[in-house]
Amino acid sequence: MLHASIRHQQPYDELFEVIKEAPPISSQKRIDIYRRAYQIRLSECLREDFTDTCQKMGEVAFEKIIQMYIDEIPPKTSQLAEYSEGFVEYLKNSSGDVYETAAKEWMVILSQRAQEPLYKLTSDQIQMGEPYLIQLHPATQIKKLVHTTVVSYRLNEEIFFLDVEASESHWIVYFREPRSLDDLKGLIGKGEILEEELMNLLFQWMKKEIIYCLPPFAKQNDFYRF
Repeated sequence: MLHASIRHQQPYDELFEVIKEAPPISSQKRIDIYRRAYQIRLSECLREDFTDTCQKMGEVAFEKIIQMYIDEIPPKTSQLAEYSEGFVEYLKNSSGDVYETAAKEWMVILSQRAQEPLYKLTSDQIQMGEPYLIQLHPATQIKKLVHTTVVSYRLNEEIFFLDVEASESHWIVYFREPRSLDDLKGLIGKGEILEEELMNLLFQWMKKEIIYCLPPFAKQNDFYRF
């Protein structure tokens, strides 16, 4: 209740019931202090997440747009990560370069935070005939920007970007769900993609760990806990 009231999501009356008068500071003054502290925390989080965007825009312009965002779109939950993600979409009204910079910064954060799969088959296991499914690695992110579609992926604890054409992005999205060899044979059989093209994409993605192989019994939420 306290948190929601500070965010203007509930009536002030409920907050006054919690924050009592304690002279010389009135309840209203305390509420203003709490609200200001909360806004400062939001601003700090956005600054931490979008340092490159701040550098591109300049300190003054970046601070101004942060305050506009906080005033116009107060957080609906206590999850600051969701608020940062919303900031990226808010910046779509800015220049394309600013939006793309912020979008890529957020993709890096998501790729860094992603948990490693608990069940991940090695090439040796696959060569020995272990059954497997193919799926996007949890650290792989894909987003359509102004001029291109970009993929972020994690390899050896580093984050990389890859610009992809529309056709390739279509197949990357396809592997958001686990796919079997029978699924892939079906695509080829229907003429949706050439076998050589598909094999080349899978090879490149596997090498970059954009995708990975998992045993059929594994669940999508089976990750290592960092």
